Amino acid sequence: MAEAVLKGLTWDHPRGFRPLEKGVPLFQTTRPDVSIQWDKRSLKDFGEASLEAVIRQYDLIVMDHPHVGEAAAREFLLDFSHYSQRYPDEIANDAYVGRSWESYWINGKQLALPLDAATQVAVARNDRLEALGLAVPRTFDEVLAAAERCRGTSSWVAMTGFPTDAISLVISLAAELGHPIDDDTEVFLGQSVGDEVLTRVQALAEIALPDSLDWNPIQLLDAMSERESGIVYCPYTYGYTNYAREEASPRLSFHDAPGVQGQGTARTQLGGAGIAISAFTEHPDLAVTYAAWLCSGRHQAAEYFAYGGQPANLAAWRDTDNDRAANGFFSNTLKSHERAHMRPRFDGWLPFFESAGVKVNAFLHQRLSRAELLSWLNKEFEQTLRRRRAGT
Repeated sequence: MAEAVLKGLTWDHPRGFRPLEKGVPLFQTTRPDVSIQWDKRSLKDFGEASLEAVIRQYDLIVMDHPHVGEAAAREFLLDFSHYSQRYPDEIANDAYVGRSWESYWINGKQLALPLDAATQVAVARNDRLEALGLAVPRTFDEVLAAAERCRGTSSWVAMTGFPTDAISLVISLAAELGHPIDDDTEVFLGQSVGDEVLTRVQALAEIALPDSLDWNPIQLLDAMSERESGIVYCPYTYGYTNYAREEASPRLSFHDAPGVQGQGTARTQLGGAGIAISAFTEHPDLAVTYAAWLCSGRHQAAEYFAYGGQPANLAAWRDTDNDRAANGFFSNTLKSHERAHMRPRFDGWLPFFESAGVKVNAFLHQRLSRAELLSWLNKEFEQTLRRRRAGT
């Protein structure tokens, strides 16, 4: 029998690669005529690099949802909605956590299926917090108080200040303070809310472990797992179940992000990943069958999670065995995922997002004033919107 070959591209982390690679033989038990090959790219390229440069080289692409604007404008991804009657349980909004499904829906088309769910959440070393007599912070003020308790000791509160995460924090805090930045936003940050957002970002930078001002989530979580780092807590970072599982030593504890305005769960920026299909694939029906299988509740709640994936399907989130295996990750962060804010996705957003992250990181390092940063963000966003309206 002639063998059909599907080539896929995912991101270079065990969470992004291992469940796909290890799941191939399972899929092949029902389709032995299919060969599936997965390649990897960096986390930064996953979040910011254009899809257009690689879309003709692969049948399947694991992508971040802000890419759907670029994809819709250039029509290089397959529309899953044409297959909804064939796969009603997988091509359905209510099958997935929070706004995961909605984030890949644009201009009446479903350009990816939610494969992986994430948003910015809090992470703690409970043993270190207890040694300091601290509970897990639930408010922004409690985060600052925890950092004050750490002062003069070998303990630290940390943050993720890598450019991508720095601008993500700005967007999260703006949403929490009543100014969600989305596809309909006309002014990136008004003066009042901008001052409050950047004041809080600055406050975190001033109390955080200095090295963490340039870390991404993986670097932070690796450091928290080290004996010598002394990091007790981080209030906003993308969660990874990999660091909470039994094989992790020590097991980190993930929680809903602290509320900015009193008690409650912050409204943080949606992350995660979807699986998309190139419009140029020679095997569209087969690719859809495979993608729907990957995102199915049965597979996501069982092998996909067991192999190190972070599922988007609600069946996996509601599985008590999964929650126990992930040290309460799913139950402790569900509210954050349900409340997660969806950032802009229009064509042209990603270059602004990347440049803005560099500027916010410079602000963290005191190389840019609050006024300079706010002015740059608003002026550059205005220029981005002009180019969007002009179609350039």
